[in-house]
Amino acid sequence: MRLGLDFDETVTLDPELFGQLISLFTARGHEVIIVTIRQVSNNLNADVLAFAEEHQVEAIFTGGKQKAPFCDNLGKHVDVWMDDYPAAIPSVNKLAGMAFSCVKMKDLNIEPDDEEER
Repeated sequence: MRLGLDFDETVTLDPELFGQLISLFTARGHEVIIVTIRQVSNNLNADVLAFAEEHQVEAIFTGGKQKAPFCDNLGKHVDVWMDDYPAAIPSVNKLAGMAFSCVKMKDLNIEPDDEEER
């Protein structure tokens, strides 16, 4: 299994935790890659590259392109994504379906309301 891990506002929220997660996944034989929509620029990506090197994982910079098709084009199909901004993952032509699913889930009261959370 390949896990695609976002960096900004995901890994950066708790780098130690995500480092442990990477260790757990790789110890079980899974591959973890960092996939960010950042532009390719070694000057501005030192934090991503340092984290990737420290944890011996690949870092992919999509340059603002949708993550899933970008990785697929590199032959790096991701099975599971962890990302704070899921709209950056699917192909653009699948975004409407994703938005429709979110609306339907809310219509079905799948999301807990304030009273249920108490």
